[in-house]
Amino acid sequence: MIAVSSCSFSYNVRGNAGAFFRKFGAIFLDTRKKAWYIYSMKRTMTASEAKKAILDWLDDADPFRTHGPHIPAKIRRELGLEKAVFDQAAMELLQARKIYMAPHDHPLRLRPEEREQLVADARGTYYCSISDRRPALPLPDEAIPA
Repeated sequence: MIAVSSCSFSYNVRGNAGAFFRKFGAIFLDTRKKAWYIYSMKRTMTASEAKKAILDWLDDADPFRTHGPHIPAKIRRELGLEKAVFDQAAMELLQARKIYMAPHDHPLRLRPEEREQLVADARGTYYCSISDRRPALPLPDEAIPA
């Protein structure tokens, strides 16, 4: 008999240890595409890798380009990128006309922690949304009304 205990429970494992480890070990063997632990990881990427990651995220999140603009802080958090790398990659994509970023009308009225969530360029312009400018995938036939 194996006794397993933690802060909140004590569990005795007899004979069928496999069921215990399938139940409680599942959190370590998570194979979902975007698992919860990936959001908190910070990756060190170059700007070119970050550009590809941003475009891949836009393809996954909105392949038909039917949803509106996306929030830069959400994309940066889900990709786990540092702000400087993400901002540089986003500005390069903007200059290459792959994405469109809308400038914020009055960024100096925002608190510093709110401004930190926006994409900033070297001239002091803050961008509050990101939209994909590449052609959309064609809609499936069942999505088009007859």
